[in-house]
This record gives sequence, C-alpha cells and structure tokens, in this order.
Amino acid sequence: MASPVYRMCLLGDVMLGRLVDQALPSHVENLEDAFHVKMLFRAKNPNVKLPVEHKYVWGNVLEDIKSADVRIINLETSVTTHPVKYPEKAFNYRMHPNNLKCLKEANVEYASLANNHTLDFSNEGLYETLSSLSKFEIAFAGAGRNKEEAQRPAVFTAKGKKIACFSAADHYDFWFSGPNKPGINYLDVDNFKKEDIDQIKAAVKDVKAKENPDFVVFSLHWGSNYCWQPHKQKQEFAHRLIDECGVDVIHGHSSHHIQGIEVYKGKPIVYGSGDFVDDYAVDKEYRNDLGFAYFINWNENKTVQNIELVPTKIECCQVLKAGEQDKKWLFNTLQRLCQPFHTQVALLASGNFNVTYHAPTAT
Repeated sequence: MASPVYRMCLLGDVMLGRLVDQALPSHVENLEDAFHVKMLFRAKNPNVKLPVEHKYVWGNVLEDIKSADVRIINLETSVTTHPVKYPEKAFNYRMHPNNLKCLKEANVEYASLANNHTLDFSNEGLYETLSSLSKFEIAFAGAGRNKEEAQRPAVFTAKGKKIACFSAADHYDFWFSGPNKPGINYLDVDNFKKEDIDQIKAAVKDVKAKENPDFVVFSLHWGSNYCWQPHKQKQEFAHRLIDECGVDVIHGHSSHHIQGIEVYKGKPIVYGSGDFVDDYAVDKEYRNDLGFAYFINWNENKTVQNIELVPTKIECCQVLKAGEQDKKWLFNTLQRLCQPFHTQVALLASGNFNVTYHAPTAT
C-alpha cells in the first residue's frame, strides 16, 4: 500500500481530571481523590512513584500518537482551579491548568470542548478552561463565552495542512450557549432540522472562503452512553454533513466505548471513538477500558486510503497497547460493529488493525 499523503490521529475521551489529575505534579485540591489515587497505584502500579511525569498518561502509545501529522481529541473535563461545582450534577471533573502539559507532550493540536463536562465547575471554570488552552496554544472549539464563540470553528496548521474543526454536543441542553450566555455548541442531533444543516453549511462555506482549509473536521459528542449502534438519525446527520455541508471527517464520541466505523463517499465517520484515558470503573460488557488510537490515512485526492487502529487499554490512569486477549475482543467486536457499514477489519503484521471500505456485492 502506498504511503499516505497525510496521517490524522483521532482520539476519544481524554479525561485528565479526578484521579488522573491527582497523579500529576500539579493538581487541584481534593483529599478524597488524593487518597484514592495513592491506593490505586499501590495496588495496580506499585513500582511507579507519585507524582508521575506528564507523559505518563500516554504510556507506550505516545510515539504512535506523535507519529501522526495532526492530533484531534475530545477533552472530557474542565481545566480550572475554580472550586464551585455546577449544581445538582452527579459527576464534576476538573484538572489543574498546568496539566495541559500532558497534551503538549503528545503534540495535541486540537481539543473539542463540546461535551457534558466542560462547565462542570460553572462559568468561571469554563472561562479558565478557554484561557488556559489559549495560553498553551492548543486550538479548541465547541464552547465559549457566548453562542458566536461556541459555534466558531478553530483553524490551525499542522504539518503543512490547514485544518478547520467544528465541535457540537447533543447534551446537555441546559448548557446551550446564547447571544449573552456562556455554554456549549448544543445541537439536538436526534431531532435535527433543515435549519441546523443550513447553518452548518453556511459556516463551512464561510470558513472555506476565508481560510481555504485542506480538511474540515466535525467533532460530535453525541448519543447515549453504552449503546452499541448509533441511531439512524445520527447516520443520516453524518451523511448530510458530508453531502451538503462539505465536511471531510466525523469524529464521534460520548458512548464511553467503541462503535462502528463507516467510510462514506471516501470520508471517514467514527461514530464512537470510546474512552482513551480516564480513571473510570470498567463495564464488563462494553469494556470501556478498551479502545483505539485512530489513524486516518489520506490519499492525495483527499479520500481515505485506509484507517489504521492501534488497540489500547486503560490501566492505572494510563493508556497502554492492548494485550493479545484484549486485542481479540476488540477485533471481534469491531468486526461486528462495522458490518452494517460495509467496512472490513484486518489484522496487520504490526498487530494494529486495518479498516477499509468494501462495496456490498450486487445480488
């Protein structure tokens, strides 16, 4: 197979808050989490002393991530020392702003903020998240001080290619941004309207006219947790983003576990990229501790040559390459999930997976 002209890395939910934050040199004050992280490392990784280095969270997948031409993630936490939680919310995550050094260690260029944790520590926490990412020169979109800022795409250059990234989330509706209201770029995908498509189409047309990007990425925090197949409305929405709006990549996340991959008219749709690094409890059925680093390899005509996946496992606040038994589970599960989309999964000599589109045979 010929070498791709561009290699794009997509990662799922990167949750550097809570116990992950406590394991790092700088961390927000939380005595309970500090105790739990010490117990976790004592039980699971006793040879590693706390605090860990910022590169620790990426484990032995770091060089694979850095080998790409661009890296795009969903940042599943607020970035703040502000102590006031958003009220009546079950889980509130935050990380110390200094721990954005983790993202710099992996050369992450873009972080999606349209998700259900960006405002976990109120508006003040959101403001510090935005200013901290700007300070570390990490591009972002999907949340802002008002609706205009939340809907605005990020445009940046990586390895000679200009990338425009949009971000939206279909939860929480009470965090929607307004003309004078901070929040996320909320979009009800299950009930999307023609006006939603028209608005995105106009925004993509505008950024193409002004910036002439090589790729347009749409990052979506959508759908229910723990649901194997995306609803038909999501597939229709993704297709219309490509057909009508001129989007090149759909970067989906939120489910906490992997979902199927579609290659539609030469463009990749990752419906659910799963958790990439976190401290969550493991669901035995959905295996939210298992996932992939997704590498989209592009041809010179800007269609997908293939999608290469590095199988991963989260252990003790760190992402590692998956072992043989876990790789077998991932392979079999992904084959099943990709079947409706006519994408096939093959094992490479490297131990990574190769995903390609095969048109259905005419009957």
